[in-house]
Amino acid sequence: MISRFMFTSSLILIFMSLTMVCAQEPMITAISDDVVLRSGELLMIKVQGTYVVTLNYLIPPDVSIKVEEAFREGFRSIVTLTIINPTTYKRSMCELLFSSIGSFNLTLTKYSQEGEVRLNTYHCPGNITFKLVIPLTSEIDSQSIISKIPVSLSLWSVEPWGIVVYAVFILLFGLTAYLDLKDMKVRKTGRWSINDSIALVLRYMFYAFALSCAAVVLITVGVLAYSLAATLSIDLKLGNLIISLIMFIGLAILYGVVHWRGWYEFIDERD
Repeated sequence: MISRFMFTSSLILIFMSLTMVCAQEPMITAISDDVVLRSGELLMIKVQGTYVVTLNYLIPPDVSIKVEEAFREGFRSIVTLTIINPTTYKRSMCELLFSSIGSFNLTLTKYSQEGEVRLNTYHCPGNITFKLVIPLTSEIDSQSIISKIPVSLSLWSVEPWGIVVYAVFILLFGLTAYLDLKDMKVRKTGRWSINDSIALVLRYMFYAFALSCAAVVLITVGVLAYSLAATLSIDLKLGNLIISLIMFIGLAILYGVVHWRGWYEFIDERD
């Protein structure tokens, strides 16, 4: 009789030990996708259970947590998470541990100006610690950032690099025009005129100004992109670009008129 009692007592103790061990092992659930919270948005966790649900949490300092509890037809609590100063990008891992002697439910809902979005609902058994891992991410409002970017505008400020660009292309095409002009005078001796020389030089200068203008546009865009990325400011010095476009358009009109007058027919004819 005594042996049966001891055997039954041992089984009860083993069962209680296993129950305590299982109760100490938390049931972990991690949200796979980041919960994005902008300014004025929050994540609300509604807790509902028959008995008191205790909460322990581990959150980074850039996340604010607020807990409200009430007893109405059982236990109710609301856990609110918000990101402090969500003006810069950050990613925060929040760990919340819920436990109760009875079963309870968790409902995750995101609230914003557009309304509410239910993310998930969890049904948790009693005597189990439910660990919820939530990745919170702040998202920067691009419009507010753009509105805060300092802008410096100068329409007629000429940068030295613009002069260097034109000097290089004019020198290269000027040298080519000089060599081609000497060759043309030899090949078409007796028929070459001053108008032909002007037309030939004008053609090479048109090419030089076209490439110079394209280079100025690319450099201006590159400098703008670099200043925006490196200093988060916009420094618009459009002198080189505006002057370059004016000179190219003027030379293009002159080149078109000369071409229309037929000055290149003699130059382009085959020997």
